Order: sequence, then structure tokens, then C-alpha cells
Amino acid sequence: MENLVNVESKITSLRNQMHKLIHKNSFITTSEVVTASQKLDEALNQYYKLKHKIN
Repeated sequence: MENLVNVESKITSLRNQMHKLIHKNSFITTSEVVTASQKLDEALNQYYKLKHKIN
């Protein structure tokens, strides 16, 4: 299982990727943006699970 620092890095990377895709595409509902958003959601869920486990 990934540690908290790795997940934070993944979140930052996915967030930046999503912002680039949004600015590249004229619609935020393109499949690329939706896929990036779903990956970001998964990473955020993983982060909160790890955070809850630690505390």
C-alpha cells in the first residue's frame, strides 16, 4: 500500500494534469477530463483512507 507522501504527490500530479486538459479542451466533459477526474477522485479517497488509518 502506498504511503501518504506518495499519494499526496499523485494527487498533485493528477490535479495538474486535469487542469492542463481542461485548458486544452473547450468542454470539461471530454473523456480525457472525465478520466483524469475519476483518477483524482480515487487518489483522494485513498488519501483519506490512509489519513484516517494513521489518526
